[in-house]
Amino acid sequence: MQEIDAATKRAIVSELQSGQKIQAIKLYRQATGYDLRTAKDFIGKLQAALEGQNVEALAADSTSPQSPDQVHDEVLRLMQRGEKISAIKVYREHYQVDLKEAKEAVETISKGTGSAKPTGCGATVLLIALGLATAISCT
Repeated sequence: MQEIDAATKRAIVSELQSGQKIQAIKLYRQATGYDLRTAKDFIGKLQAALEGQNVEALAADSTSPQSPDQVHDEVLRLMQRGEKISAIKVYREHYQVDLKEAKEAVETISKGTGSAKPTGCGATVLLIALGLATAISCT
């Protein structure tokens, strides 16, 4: 995922103003690397916000993804308010992980036991190997 340049932001707004929502979604996906659902949601919100607002100011707004620290803070805030499902949704959308991994990560974050960023299978294999090595050395 990367920062959207000003020209792309203007092009997305222009497409929306021309009634070309699908093209705006395509541009946003190309610029950010987001999946279709996330891009569609963002463009829908942008389209709704365009009515009655300064288009140039809106185009200048940040449309880049949240940083991991921002996601972590948002998850904590939602959990403190008792909004676990919303916290899981935020985590899933940012990291593009399945429901189980997002739920476990959110619970880890809320317990304050780590950052709970996705680890992927390489880290899982490493943890299993370390566990086996520990078990072997203990026998």
